[in-house]
Amino acid sequence: MQQENIEITSDNEFLQLQSNLSKLLKKYNLTPNQVLAIKPLQIPISIFSNNQSPLESVCLHLFTAHNLNLKTIGKLLNRDQRTIWLTLHNAKKKLSKPLKQSKYSIPIYLLSNRKYSILETVVAFLKENKSLTLTQIGVVLNKNPKTVWTVYNRYKQKEVKK
Repeated sequence: MQQENIEITSDNEFLQLQSNLSKLLKKYNLTPNQVLAIKPLQIPISIFSNNQSPLESVCLHLFTAHNLNLKTIGKLLNRDQRTIWLTLHNAKKKLSKPLKQSKYSIPIYLLSNRKYSILETVVAFLKENKSLTLTQIGVVLNKNPKTVWTVYNRYKQKEVKK
């Protein structure tokens, strides 16, 4: 056990994490326990079951449900705020019926990885973290199971190329 602690405390990533945590504690005047209690922003999966693109759905949800501005949404999704503006503009044109509640949600930080599309990330999250079958994912997302299979297959191919 002590050997593991020595390895961890000398790991560069651990040291960087420690430094970043210290900066955050000072910047926001928080205790370590308060930081650990912070839950990441969750996006309900049901927002993806409409006629909007996944990015439009996320942007519109963050803008309307969480009252976030374009700059903040851009930072969360790792996208330019001009892209966010255009996406919101297009999403508002496609507004559809109110969404049903979802029993699944995805942490927003997963959607910021530009290596994968938003839909690829959502499908992989549901498959790997929630243990849903591709058919069940198709039902939840209101997508054809063949489309879901294609999206998940693309995700796996990109993951292999890491």
